[in-house]
Amino acid sequence: MQEIKSTKESPVEKTKNIQYIRNIIFLVIGFGIIYMVFKNQNFDDIWKVLKTANLWWIVPVFFALICGSILRTLRWQLILASLNYSSSFFNLFNSLMFGYFVNLGIPRLGEFSRCFSLKKKENIPVATAFGTVMVERMADMLFLVITVCIAFYLEYATISQFFKENIFAPLWGLVQKNILDKPIVLGLIVFGIGYLFYYLYKNTSTNESQPQTKLDNMTNEVWDGLMSFTKINNYPLFIAYSLFIWIMYGITSYFWLLAFAETKVLALGVVFVIFVVSNIGKSVPVQGGGMGAYHYLVSAALLLFGIANPVGYAYAIINHGSVTLYNIILGIYSWAALTLSKDKSEEYF
Repeated sequence: MQEIKSTKESPVEKTKNIQYIRNIIFLVIGFGIIYMVFKNQNFDDIWKVLKTANLWWIVPVFFALICGSILRTLRWQLILASLNYSSSFFNLFNSLMFGYFVNLGIPRLGEFSRCFSLKKKENIPVATAFGTVMVERMADMLFLVITVCIAFYLEYATISQFFKENIFAPLWGLVQKNILDKPIVLGLIVFGIGYLFYYLYKNTSTNESQPQTKLDNMTNEVWDGLMSFTKINNYPLFIAYSLFIWIMYGITSYFWLLAFAETKVLALGVVFVIFVVSNIGKSVPVQGGGMGAYHYLVSAALLLFGIANPVGYAYAIINHGSVTLYNIILGIYSWAALTLSKDKSEEYF
């Protein structure tokens, strides 16, 4: 008798389909933002400004970017060393850059990709590596907050106006229109959050006699990675790495300001504002490193300082484009290097 194959999707297939749908949604959102940002712009004017840019600044920009990536690798190596994992600099660097490359296509997946690569090359548990990545993110968040504070100190009136007009007001408008003014939606959100906490409470094992599941083990490994922060042997070096990482990325924003006649005369406070706004734009979870959102926020910030939109958009295009190009070039190189190098583990978990 011929076996009848089940048409029911497996949990893995369902998860993959959800991921595909999510990525398509983010891609559509990204192109939608690009369309909304540039639909009323005169591309001839933007192109004229782009042609006046001194493109030789790409050399120091790439140098600053590679320095930033090297420092990130060294910082990651320092965190892993606190957990007694001895890891190759080149495997860490290639995993890091491959992660950035993946993030261009699928936002946030790069953080997992670099951990999977590290498992194959250095046999470091994925969950533990992910915990160390979260430590990196917390350190970066702290330095972002410090940078925001400096920007507020140097340009309080301007940056306050920017956040109010371009971030807080639009977000509040969306929340009020789509959530607060719709009791059913608000109720579903509250119910969903409450059920999530209830589910986590009911499914958290407190009985030590019960055997741990694979999920429990992974949770413990992530926790070990997070706790690596308390075991770092050289905190001054960790802070120095983090500081100079942000200095390098701030320098890239500054170098491209020097490439345009209209922006090279801007004060130091403006550089801090642009750097803060750039990082907010890049953090938007859409393909291409926050494409569209980045261009809108940066051009809006420059407009507050009297820089006309054609110049603001030209600056955003060339700054965002150079970082994207860097991530593509190094990402492809790192992917090839990881593919050709020897594995220490045959498993991903």
